[in-house]
Order: sequence, then structure tokens, then C-alpha cells
Amino acid sequence: MLKRIASTGVNLVVLGVSVGIFLVAFIALNALGAAQKPPTISVLSATHDLNIGDVITANDLAVKTVFQDDNASLYIPGEEVTGVVGGIVAQPIGSGQPIFRNAIVASAAEGTRLSAVLAQFPGRPAIAA
Repeated sequence: MLKRIASTGVNLVVLGVSVGIFLVAFIALNALGAAQKPPTISVLSATHDLNIGDVITANDLAVKTVFQDDNASLYIPGEEVTGVVGGIVAQPIGSGQPIFRNAIVASAAEGTRLSAVLAQFPGRPAIAA
């Protein structure tokens, strides 16, 4: 009987050490994985498809977190949401897609980008005869 208790105690110690090593390795690998992630930035994205010539409202925009890469400077930062509201879409923007700086025309230039206005009237000539 004494041998059974002694052998059970050893098995419990081995099990405890194994669980401890697993937890330490798991935490270390998670920390290593998190350290290798690139930095992120917050950019504006479209909540639904936006067509050329649409006027942007606050409901059309959402802030999305993306990984910072070489194209990060082309996106509109999330802090500039007030400057984008009221602008006109100059290039089609898909739902959930980050908005590029050249995809919209500022509200101060409303009605001055001919391509955005003409896109609302497909098949019609730009100059009336």
C-alpha cells in the first residue's frame, strides 16, 4: 500500500511539472508572436459601397485598424473624419475598403471635379451641341 501512494505522488509531481513547462512555453510563444506583429494605424473606411459623385456623410465612414505598411501614407487617417464629411467621391470605394486620399474631393471643391459630376450621367456628352 505504501508503494502505491509513493508511486502516485511521483506521477502527480511529473504531471505538475509538465503542466508548468507547457504554460511557460505557451506564454513565451504568445509574447514572441505579439512582438513580431507590425504596428497598426487607424484609417477611414467605407461602411458601404460608394459610387463616383456621392456626397460623403458621417454614416458612410468608419474607423478601421490596419497594419502599417508602405501604403499607409496613402490612406486618410481616422482623425480626419470631419474634413472628409461633405466631400465628393472621385473613385469608387468598396464596402470596408480603406479610403485613399485621392479617392475623394474635399467639400471646398464641390462641383469642380468634372469627372465626378459627369459620372452621374453616363452616356451623355460633356458638351451639348
